[in-house]
Amino acid sequence: MHKKMNTSKKIGRLTLLKHCIIFVGVVLSIPVIIELVDNKSPNIIRAVKEAFKLNTLDSSDAIFILIHLTVLLIGVWFFGGKAGQLIIDQEKSKFIIGFMSIFKLWILHFISGTVLQLIENDLPLTGWFMSGLLLILLVGLIHGLIAGYFLTKEIKRKGQIIKKTLAKTEN
Repeated sequence: MHKKMNTSKKIGRLTLLKHCIIFVGVVLSIPVIIELVDNKSPNIIRAVKEAFKLNTLDSSDAIFILIHLTVLLIGVWFFGGKAGQLIIDQEKSKFIIGFMSIFKLWILHFISGTVLQLIENDLPLTGWFMSGLLLILLVGLIHGLIAGYFLTKEIKRKGQIIKKTLAKTEN
């Protein structure tokens, strides 16, 4: 039973991580594609530099990104593990589990970014909190609704494969 729970958590974590990487890849490729089309140049390195304005990278920016990424990976560890456990072990196939896993990551993204910006720049909390929160809630809601379905479906499918494999080895 313990091995089954660890397997379901691992499936949930890896699946959520995969979905996050795919989402980030798609989102980051859009400005590069727009830059390539606008300039009609096949130079991808130049397009990446222009799209993201990568002339220099400040060490404080690199630390900000590293801390933020670490917080989000911890979120994937916990939220993905819980999603795998709920879907595979407790057989809850409700769409809400996938939605909430992704939506919680967006909320964690907002909280982490806000706290790091406050520490780094002493931003006025009220303006950023209200405008940033609304944007994050909207994007998180849309992303959670779209990707949550596929996340739940994939975790459930992988869990069924594992259950069949475990049933064959027990017999």
